[in-house]
Amino acid sequence: TVAERCGNDDPEASPHGVWPCAGGGWLALSCWSTDEFARLCAAIGNPALAGEPALANAPGRRAAATHIAAVVGAWAA
Repeated sequence: TVAERCGNDDPEASPHGVWPCAGGGWLALSCWSTDEFARLCAAIGNPALAGEPALANAPGRRAAATHIAAVVGAWAA
């Protein structure tokens, strides 16, 4: 199987991307498992996000990518 282009996205990891940070830097991250997503949520001070039933698996997190990106982006900024 030949992988297709997907820009800054990943067909499996979620969230996956880059966000601008305060001070001009960038945050790049990729969560490959539910455990990694839970640890990310704890690290950004929003552990309740990992407990949302709709985000309990990668397809659910991909469906909510805009919401998750906004939360991570607000924290990074």
